[in-house]
Amino acid sequence: MAKKENKSPREIDLTSFEFVTACGACHPGGGPAEYDRNGHRYDQFAADESNHIQPNGDNRLDGDYFKANWAATGVLEADCLLCHMPGYNYSERAKQIAAQNFRWAATAGAGLATVQGQVKKGETPVLTYRKELFLPSGEVSLHMVREPASEVCLNCHKEPDWKKKGAIYSERTDVHLKAGVRCVDCHVTGKKAKDARINGQEMHQIGKGDDPTGLVRKDLNNTMRTCEDCHMTGLLKAPIPKHYGLPSRHLEKIACQTCHIPQRQAKAALIQDSTVFNDVPRIEAPGKRIWTFYGPDMRPWNLYGEASLATSEHQPLFLYEPVRIWYKGRIYPMNRIYSIWVATLTKDGQHIGQPFMKDLFAVWKAHRDDPKNNYPELASIQDDNQDGAAELNRPEEIQAFLKAMARYLQKAGEDLENKDVILVSGSEYTTDGVTWRPLPFKPQPWEYTPYSSVFKLSHDILPAASALGSGGCTDCHSLKSNFWNQKVMLKPFTGPNAETLYTTNAQLLGLSEFGVWMGAIRHEWLGKTLLVVILSALIAAAVFLMTKGHTLTLPQSIRLSTTHGLMIAILLIAVAGPGLIIIGEEILTSQLVDMLGKFHTLAGLVFLAAVIYSILRAKAARSIWYWTAVCGVLFMALTAAILLFSDSINTRQIAFTLHDLGAVFLCGWAALALLFGKMGRNK
Repeated sequence: MAKKENKSPREIDLTSFEFVTACGACHPGGGPAEYDRNGHRYDQFAADESNHIQPNGDNRLDGDYFKANWAATGVLEADCLLCHMPGYNYSERAKQIAAQNFRWAATAGAGLATVQGQVKKGETPVLTYRKELFLPSGEVSLHMVREPASEVCLNCHKEPDWKKKGAIYSERTDVHLKAGVRCVDCHVTGKKAKDARINGQEMHQIGKGDDPTGLVRKDLNNTMRTCEDCHMTGLLKAPIPKHYGLPSRHLEKIACQTCHIPQRQAKAALIQDSTVFNDVPRIEAPGKRIWTFYGPDMRPWNLYGEASLATSEHQPLFLYEPVRIWYKGRIYPMNRIYSIWVATLTKDGQHIGQPFMKDLFAVWKAHRDDPKNNYPELASIQDDNQDGAAELNRPEEIQAFLKAMARYLQKAGEDLENKDVILVSGSEYTTDGVTWRPLPFKPQPWEYTPYSSVFKLSHDILPAASALGSGGCTDCHSLKSNFWNQKVMLKPFTGPNAETLYTTNAQLLGLSEFGVWMGAIRHEWLGKTLLVVILSALIAAAVFLMTKGHTLTLPQSIRLSTTHGLMIAILLIAVAGPGLIIIGEEILTSQLVDMLGKFHTLAGLVFLAAVIYSILRAKAARSIWYWTAVCGVLFMALTAAILLFSDSINTRQIAFTLHDLGAVFLCGWAALALLFGKMGRNK
């Protein structure tokens, strides 16, 4: 937005008047669409001759009144009917706003009158009211509802959320929409909200979530209903999940959306490149041609053309898995946008600015109109990776582009003293395409750069049968799972061939390749192996007890050596923990799995204390069976301690697998000791 006070027309970008004309269709009015930054109503202030506001004049370079015609257009007052009147005509309202008929837009949208004439063309609008809607007194009875339908919200949010998040908002892709859940059931207002920031008198504060880079009403972050609010209490008749076989730590560390949005079905923008001219068809606004978007597949995406052709009601199908990343202690599915843009940076590297987009468009338009005489160096910029769109990657391309931009900015009167014109790519910048340096502000772990957007994904939720984990642990913990192994774009357009550098989702989450492999081995092979070994060891224990003449009904007759007692204790602890969990993973709820885990830990601590006590009180030499088992127990204690106290995802994956490997060895060793170890009280 243009500043309120400016020294020259050159400084003025998007004015308040231009904002309402271009963006007012998706804003309900009031606020900056009605009042200037000093609190004056635009049309009244402009109409007051003492303020010396000239229609479409420079008006002292005031960002609220520069080239504006508020006295004739009127303002966009807050339009209650926009949300609360079923059948409201949004397209008619948008048409009137585009014609700069701000004052009459709400009347036309509500269908109370037709409007002829456009202020934009210098005409005075004439209204023809629909008299059949009015009483003789001039009053009108309107059909209004307290809670807006979801279609009202989606009228504005659907298309931008397609670009930002790959959202579709259909009953086919969202279990909540299919069940009849409305936007306002989660994005609560007034008395329905439990958060004190919203609850109480209706002030049109709407519950919202928490996009990592969102700046709008951050004071209301996380005031909407969460998944847990409904699915842990049964609110709105929501099913309460059991999460069979799932440890509670997964629910603490992994957001619900991560498992229930395993896949997206419409593209979202991955890269926004604001450096080259985009000559693809169906881009109506010329200024938008300096934006080139890339989809999740790193192919150029004609976003505006596709939106114009298919519309947000019929997004083309495009399947891909979202990126999973840590945010505030939990793993979320997100869409992170990588930005490439031209900037100015002070010589001390502390202050960064961005030329207006109209400057970039002017450079490219001039070159395309006369390539030989206007910025001929731009002809060196080519499509080096042959994907259908030019990009800046070679040093000579970058130098040519920055030279052209610097020349234009100086000619336009931009003060470049003590400033460099730079190319920004992600969180780095260059002045020559050879040396890249980090930007002054370091990005957060969940973002590519502080100068671009990150969006959490919370819509198009799939049902439990389609969620990650519905096919078992190996939906994620396997060598073939994309949860860890999918490629994640790290940096685009590198080297002479404009190649893309990738990392893996595992590395993004802090998990090494070895950690992925260990986790996969544990869930694909080790769990089944451990179960077989435990069952074999139990059979060995039964054979031991029967062949030695002991009975399970007469404990006082059992005369076990310390070694054999140790082996039987090992088996009991194995059965009381992983044994029961593996056998009952299809029937044990998350709470029961958690309880078994705690019992296993407690039993392990008591057992460790008993082993240490047996070592200290030993009066005779012990067998190799005993000391090997003791070493195994101490190894198990070490890996268990790591699991108890470490929060590192990589360390835990490795430690868990080593712990289970230790359990396989100990149970197998116990079986052999019971079958072949010598009997004796102190052996």
